[in-house]
Amino acid sequence: MMDPLPTPDRSLALTLDSAFLGFYTHAGFLQGLAEGGCWPAEIAGASAGALVGGLVAAGNSPRQVLDLLLSWDFRTAFYEAGMVVGLPFWPIYRRRYSGASKGNRILAWLKRHLGDLRLEDTAIPFGIAVTNLSRVRAEVKREGPLAELIVASCAYPTVLSHQVVEGDALWDGGIALSPPFIHWLESPTLHHVLAHCIGVSVVPPALKMGVSDAFALSHDIIGEELFELRRQKMAEAGKTVERVVTPTRRPKVFITERAGREFFEAGRQNGLRTARTQRDAKTAAHA
Repeated sequence: MMDPLPTPDRSLALTLDSAFLGFYTHAGFLQGLAEGGCWPAEIAGASAGALVGGLVAAGNSPRQVLDLLLSWDFRTAFYEAGMVVGLPFWPIYRRRYSGASKGNRILAWLKRHLGDLRLEDTAIPFGIAVTNLSRVRAEVKREGPLAELIVASCAYPTVLSHQVVEGDALWDGGIALSPPFIHWLESPTLHHVLAHCIGVSVVPPALKMGVSDAFALSHDIIGEELFELRRQKMAEAGKTVERVVTPTRRPKVFITERAGREFFEAGRQNGLRTARTQRDAKTAAHA
């Protein structure tokens, strides 16, 4: 029997960023918040944050999510036959693919645990960041098939192909909306957003800067600029966005059960600290 979650703070929202394989740390952060008696009224996520947030929004506790994430089925779900040779890129399919993996296995895994649940029917209001290639814009989806939209948000460029969802080609939510929160700009009840981000930028010496380093850092720079612009817009509307960073090491491509538990605990400890900070701030505000 799962422990009951705290009563949601109607003024608080939580957004989870698109950290590379950050599933376990995000789940741990949610567990820490729950243990600390701090729970959001709404959640949003991009990529890894979309997957973890979606499982929680569907009614799973953070501990239950950890059990799912530690399963062998999940830890191998992003790998598909033919990935090494880029089979989906070959001109042998009716549709074209933009990644070495089609995303079929992770979608099947999510379907086993979420069924045909739709985003608008989740237990906790939830938003998923995607890059809509068909409409040439970034979006936060609040309606649509939950499992399919999670896979689309997790579709890391060139690794996992864009997903066709309700007629649109949708790609990685972390491209332009990591973490997503601007959709709460006009909410009459949500006034404070916790933005959980994972890891820190790895900056090699200038003479050791490779192509992958340069692209990763360029994405970080663009993401930071967009984050600050959106945070400023929220501030102008009288809302605060508080970034909370869990500085973990970069995960390996295949995460062991032991590593998954370590990442979960790092997130949990930060969640506990954040819950205490939120509680102290409320106490001070009412003093």
